[in-house]
Amino acid sequence: GDMQQVKRLIENGVDPNLGDYDFRTALHAASTSGHDKVVEYLLSQKANPNPADRWKGTPLQDALLNGNALVAALLK
Repeated sequence: GDMQQVKRLIENGVDPNLGDYDFRTALHAASTSGHDKVVEYLLSQKANPNPADRWKGTPLQDALLNGNALVAALLK
């Protein structure tokens, strides 16, 4: 949810599609937590809207499972 840090990382060359050891991306994390502004920014920076994590979960599924309707709408 730290938009300044997300912007700083991307401005310094971090790939917005980079995943952790479970293949979860920043978009997964922002979608799970309902950080719609971060999701919107990541998508504007060419983040893949449909990356699958280790369990085949997507950011859209994370948003829906956590009741984040606005984020889900952004991802559709």
